Amino acid sequence: HRGAAQTWDVSAALYALARTPIVVVCAGVKSILDVPATLERLESLGVAVVGYRTRRFAGFYRSDSGEPVPWTVDDVDEIAAMHHAGVALGLPSAIVVANPVGESDQLDGALHDRALASGLQAADDDVLGGAARQLAVAQTLRGPPDGRWRDAERPRRQTWPSRAGRRCVGHGERPRPW
Repeated sequence: HRGAAQTWDVSAALYALARTPIVVVCAGVKSILDVPATLERLESLGVAVVGYRTRRFAGFYRSDSGEPVPWTVDDVDEIAAMHHAGVALGLPSAIVVANPVGESDQLDGALHDRALASGLQAADDDVLGGAARQLAVAQTLRGPPDGRWRDAERPRRQTWPSRAGRRCVGHGERPRPW
């Protein structure tokens, strides 16, 4: 979370990823979080982070969070092979696969940045910390009632089931080491 260096407010999900050998396909870290610090913490915990057909870490509503990914994969079979190799080696941690929303489907950068800045300022003004702060900023990022946020959400929701399904098929077709 933002300000974790001062508050020690780090999501328990990061620790769960460090001890659960699964593949997590996501649209990136939500911008309400400290993206560079989150990626650094994942690295420190031994969680592999890869970009699916991208060299930039996905930003949830944006195709680029502004941060690079350490590795890029271009094929779902590579993801399955990475996972199987990790399981065979007894590695306890997850692989996080950042699969960004398409550039034509992403939220306008200026709108995103204004909403985020507004939410962060409101949380600061209300002297909110921890989970209350994250919730308040997330509420702001739900956006205005004009539908632009929902329009940015729709392509991500519609494409993820088919992409995730292809990944599961790739995983299921490989021989298991156990």
